[in-house]
Amino acid sequence: MLPVEHSCEDILRAILLFLIFISLGVPAIAQSAEEFAARARQLASQGRPDDAARLFRRAIEISPRKRDDWLSEYADQLAYSGAAEAAVPLYREVMNAPLQPEEKRESARRRLALALFWSWNLEEAVPALRAVAEDYPDDVDLREALNRATTALADVEAGAKRLAGFEMLWKGDYLAAVPALRQLVEERPADAELRSGFADALAGAARVRAEEKDFKQAVALFDEAAQVDPARADQFARQEAEFLLNGGLWNDAETRFRELLERPELSEEDRRGTLLGLARTYAWSGRPDEAVSIYDTLLAKDPDFASGLVGRGQVLADLGNYRRSREDFLRVLSVEPENADAIRGRARTTLGLQRPREMLLQLAPLLEEQDPAARLLAARAFHSMGRPDLAADLARTVVAQGEAVEEGTTFLETIWLEQTPLITLDIAHAWQSDGLRITTLRGRQTTMFEDGLTSFSLETALIRYRGNNFPDVNQASLRFSGSRRFNDAFEARGTLFLNIQDSREGRSRSTTFDTEIGFNQNDIWRYGLHLSRRYAGDTSRAIVERIFANDFGISARFSSSPEMRAAGRMMWSSLSDGNRRLSFEANASRQVLAGDHQVWLGAELRGFTYDRTSDFYWSPSSNANVLGTMQAFGPLPRGWRYGLNGSLGYSRSAPDNQGVTYGIRGQISREISKKGSIALSISHTSSLARTGEAGEGFGTLKSAWNRSEIGVVLQLRF
Repeated sequence: MLPVEHSCEDILRAILLFLIFISLGVPAIAQSAEEFAARARQLASQGRPDDAARLFRRAIEISPRKRDDWLSEYADQLAYSGAAEAAVPLYREVMNAPLQPEEKRESARRRLALALFWSWNLEEAVPALRAVAEDYPDDVDLREALNRATTALADVEAGAKRLAGFEMLWKGDYLAAVPALRQLVEERPADAELRSGFADALAGAARVRAEEKDFKQAVALFDEAAQVDPARADQFARQEAEFLLNGGLWNDAETRFRELLERPELSEEDRRGTLLGLARTYAWSGRPDEAVSIYDTLLAKDPDFASGLVGRGQVLADLGNYRRSREDFLRVLSVEPENADAIRGRARTTLGLQRPREMLLQLAPLLEEQDPAARLLAARAFHSMGRPDLAADLARTVVAQGEAVEEGTTFLETIWLEQTPLITLDIAHAWQSDGLRITTLRGRQTTMFEDGLTSFSLETALIRYRGNNFPDVNQASLRFSGSRRFNDAFEARGTLFLNIQDSREGRSRSTTFDTEIGFNQNDIWRYGLHLSRRYAGDTSRAIVERIFANDFGISARFSSSPEMRAAGRMMWSSLSDGNRRLSFEANASRQVLAGDHQVWLGAELRGFTYDRTSDFYWSPSSNANVLGTMQAFGPLPRGWRYGLNGSLGYSRSAPDNQGVTYGIRGQISREISKKGSIALSISHTSSLARTGEAGEGFGTLKSAWNRSEIGVVLQLRF
């Protein structure tokens, strides 16, 4: 153990040395930082840049005033250790330090360029390396780095362009994708993926142009797509033909389809698809028989070919052959119960068979999915049921969703036109073999409300009666008519007549009416109740004598199919002169010719009985008629249409008049515009079972009673 005085002396000497070191602290610590830097250089020479960088960082932390001296070396070791990105700002700091020697700053510029490349900052590395390489043309490392960076940047840029081009393609921006991918294909013509994508973009752009009705540009784009990707040339040619077809260029579409069929390398699947397209071309261009022939050929090879069955079914439905069309759709549904085209096709045939309620049930699955085409079919069903309100609501929904806009808008325009106020002018003149002549002038305005559920008409009529043995009468009537559809089943209509009659006997006034309540049980049966008050006959005698008939009746209408219809009616009448009348009528007809020109043949039975005869209206004790009937109508040139009705049969009136009865009526009509039409008519009726009403008494005239009439009807909407 040291003596105490020695120990104190040593302690004092140590304190003195510590104070000296404090006063000289920086040089003493700097010596320690220098050791770190020296050790870092040693590790760097041994190929240990990670450790060297760590010691340089420690040296700078210990002696910040030495940062400028060691910063460049520190950055080098960071770059060599794989942390080139962290070295970049350090090199920039060296370059921007004003006290750094020019040689060190120039060295930092070179190494910065390399660090940018090593950190894969290619956009900055390439120009930096190019600038340094120009100053040091003999630097092999710089040249190699520049070449590699330039190639890598080109690859990155090409990849970005490629990705951008394909993204535009995937998003459906075909018009923008075409030039982007075209440039890439020109740069790399051997890239199969690029060529395929470019062909897809061209085909997509062609479809866009076709939808814009720019078919010339569309055809050019489809042709280029086929040249870019020859393996899919048939596919693009068929797409081109399909769009020409959809655009209404049927001749061009037919040419394309036929060119495809002549290609020997066409696969069986493509040949079948091409035949389908050709069949649609024939169907849409008004050549349904040729279309059906192609469908028959396809189905002969494969009777369950769904697209062929659907296509043929649609053409047959267009021709009005709903039963055969229905068979095709049912066959598809037996194999593919959820085939939407077949469901819609069957529904369409059901509507054609006049079964709108049944059709709505068939469409239920598609209506739940809000299928736009099914909704429009349902709208047409509601329209045929007398529910224009529901029809318009469905059509508006489809149009608002931006689907089937053209078809939906056209249908809405039809409904709107039907509900546009209508003015009707009707002029007629009739003359009879008993000398009576009747001239009628009517004017009527009809307005609809509540989307067509309610209608109201105001009519003025002037009727002039003249005849040798008939009283002259001038009748003026103001008529108020209305109708209301309450729901799918019930409807009501009625007319009130306010009449003023002028004759030699003076002026008289009367009120008559006619009402009906209808009940639509289903798609087959409709019933009606009738109540009316009218003049007892259609001559001026009943008007002058003020003889009215109060009628009550029932009616029924039956339609088992579009080609078959029947109706019946029975009326009980109580006349104001104490007489009573019972009348009945039944008829049935069947369509024997369908298409543009239709012909119906049928039979009619009608008759009536009176309690007693009267001199003021034709009233034999009984009358019966058995008639064969014919109805025909169809188009004429220049937009005219014709209608022809005829009947021929046997009539008997008690007590002893009987013989042949016939009638014929012809009409031609033409739409002046969507808001106007004109119709001309002429008719003639003759019966050996009816006597004249000129006062000779019944049963005394043996010649036939005849009545002829001509008329013109003008309708205008505004």
